[in-house]
Amino acid sequence: MKKTFFKSILCASLFVGAFTSCNEVEDLYNPELARERAKQALGLDIAPDQDWNMTSVVTANITLNEDALSDYSFRIYSGNPTNDANTVVLANYPVKTDAQGKASASFKFEMPSYLEYVYVARVDNHGRRMISIANIKSGAINKAFGESNSVTTKTITDYELPTMDAWDYAKNLALLTLADLDDDTEKIIMGIWCVETARDDGALVSVVLYLLGMKPVWTDSSSAGYDDEGNPTGKKVSAMPEVIKLDDLTRPDGWAKKRIDVTVITSGLFRDLYSSQSILMDNAYRVALARSYLTITKDATLMNSAYGKQLREALEGVMQSINYYGIYNEPLDSNYVAQHWIEDTLFYLSQGYNATYAGECAITRIFAPPNGDYGAGISKLVSMSWTWNDTSELADFYLGRMGNMYSKNYWGDTNPLVFLRALSNSDTIVASRNTNQYG
Repeated sequence: MKKTFFKSILCASLFVGAFTSCNEVEDLYNPELARERAKQALGLDIAPDQDWNMTSVVTANITLNEDALSDYSFRIYSGNPTNDANTVVLANYPVKTDAQGKASASFKFEMPSYLEYVYVARVDNHGRRMISIANIKSGAINKAFGESNSVTTKTITDYELPTMDAWDYAKNLALLTLADLDDDTEKIIMGIWCVETARDDGALVSVVLYLLGMKPVWTDSSSAGYDDEGNPTGKKVSAMPEVIKLDDLTRPDGWAKKRIDVTVITSGLFRDLYSSQSILMDNAYRVALARSYLTITKDATLMNSAYGKQLREALEGVMQSINYYGIYNEPLDSNYVAQHWIEDTLFYLSQGYNATYAGECAITRIFAPPNGDYGAGISKLVSMSWTWNDTSELADFYLGRMGNMYSKNYWGDTNPLVFLRALSNSDTIVASRNTNQYG
């Protein structure tokens, strides 16, 4: 209300000023005179106790419980940074978690006084944001990210996805995904979007895990509150999945049990709001590769080849990122993630990539728009038909626009070649859309 009122007063002041001589300018600073002239010019009746201060100082009290000894920052926005181009950063406060993964901050920032709430983001050192709305009460905002006994919330956070119910439901989705295929299926492309994830509680993320042969690990969480006996009623999902053995994989009847590779294409909103799920899937890819670690390292032909030493170095680099969790000796013909990783790593090595980067490119399977940006931009380009002559130009634009890698070690790095390799030789594409326009 004050924002609109201020604009009206500004217009009234300009209107009055245009008909006031230089000798009368000082009178505009007389509140009573300004009030009377505004009433005459625009019919505005200004309250005598009108607060003319358009900004206010607010205290932010924010707590965090995440990875130990890690750098984060608390960022406060005037609006939703994911869909409001006019949003401005009101404050940015760096913190570092202690050995228990805890950090807290209390700081003051200035903001427009007409705002009733702000958007608060926890930003990690990769630029990944967890965003939440904070109401302004008595000149302060209070927000907790991660586990905290001091705050109880009834909403599902990204740490709780996939839920157990979503995981159970996704078993049927995984079988439906494979229903029209055969057991020679090696790679599937999946589109996973922010809105769908909010609606299905992580069911499509669960489908990716089913295809890879991984399962979420849940632990008790206070984020959903407590029961009458003081026990936490929520479930937090670990960043590291549990391995499902080959014999226990969910596959259609008659299928050979194999780990199926999956390339995920997602949106900027999913990237920002569900970064925990991206890391979960990224770890799942790495653990799937680990299941054939011993097979790869014991393959004398492979290790003694022209790129054998670099291949081994690349493999060790990926394994170190998960502390060698899940290493085993699964055959490559039952593990398409490992099989494709070898092929892609050798390709990148042949292109002159160093071993570490080649191995990371080969394990990356999640792609989205540039970090901090949103949308593939294809629909707009299609409508501007005079700017291109062939659909191959649209394909090149798409690869460039969406060729951004999102993994735990290379968050937002742009490499369209990696995206192209991840899309190549796929057996099918799966996406979910719940809209009036498409379905």
